[in-house]
Amino acid sequence: MALVAGSLVSLVTVPVVRRWALRAAMDVPTDRSSHTVPTPRGGGIPIALTAALAAAAISLFTDDLHGGAVWGVILLAVAIIGLIDDARGLGTTVRFGVQIGAAITAVVFVGRFESVVIPGLQDPFDLPWVVGAVLATVWIVGLTNAYNFMDGIDGLAGCQGAIAGLAWTALLVSRGDGVVALVPALVAGACLGFLRFNWHPASIFMGDVASTTLGLFFATLGLAVRGDSPEIPVVAFVFVAPFVLDATFTFTRRLVKGENVLRPHRTHIYQRLVVSGLSHARVTVIFAAYMVVAAVVGIFWYRGSLPSIALGAATFAPFVALVAWTSMRERRYAKKG
Repeated sequence: MALVAGSLVSLVTVPVVRRWALRAAMDVPTDRSSHTVPTPRGGGIPIALTAALAAAAISLFTDDLHGGAVWGVILLAVAIIGLIDDARGLGTTVRFGVQIGAAITAVVFVGRFESVVIPGLQDPFDLPWVVGAVLATVWIVGLTNAYNFMDGIDGLAGCQGAIAGLAWTALLVSRGDGVVALVPALVAGACLGFLRFNWHPASIFMGDVASTTLGLFFATLGLAVRGDSPEIPVVAFVFVAPFVLDATFTFTRRLVKGENVLRPHRTHIYQRLVVSGLSHARVTVIFAAYMVVAAVVGIFWYRGSLPSIALGAATFAPFVALVAWTSMRERRYAKKG
């Protein structure tokens, strides 16, 4: 029911948001864009509101959701900044400052990394408070931006939100946290409903209002539901690994090449695949398949049904294959051009 309710929220409200965005938040293509037609953005408002309200509301009915009300306020604050950026534009300093503030607030009120298990090793590591807090802050700010960077072609960010949300729902239900599972289920539903309008060719873009909020949501969800499980930080990474690995690989590659990493670009793996001749839809389907594999293996690993080597293979091998395939396609495309 939560999945259906979340979907209906987007299906009903996105057309209303689109009418506003056509007047106030148009995305005009540039040479760095992956689209060629002016398109309204900010369509992810229902997703952002669903995440914030669900986090705050569900916390009223359970003690198993850490910092629920504050968590909802943090999500809403980042969503508002994202919406302003979609409509008017904001400087990097303002956006980054708000994200750091949100991350620190989350660490204080929602949680930090207290312990973590390294796949393949038997005993978890207990982390000192400062180390756990710093790692959590870096993780939150990093994923908030990575998710935003990966929202560059039709359907991609919506698919990651839907699949990661469903994965978290299944994991939480499997360990008996049915009430808490309503939160990611509602978010997954909102993302699925949004895909009705964002699948290629998109009639509206998600915008920073939702891409940054979803990044923050999935970064902090593991902290909010962690309980005493040191496996949760690993699973939180695996569920969004396609986005984290593409963003990290691209950032590192540009840094090594001496490029300005703050400048807009089209060198993410998903963008390079589009430039090499694949459609938005095909690239999104390829990444979605990767997301599903990582999510399913992550759940089974968490439940103790799969060895760590399977987790590592499902998380990293597809990305390595994507990088190799992308390079091969680029060489072929260059020869044809």
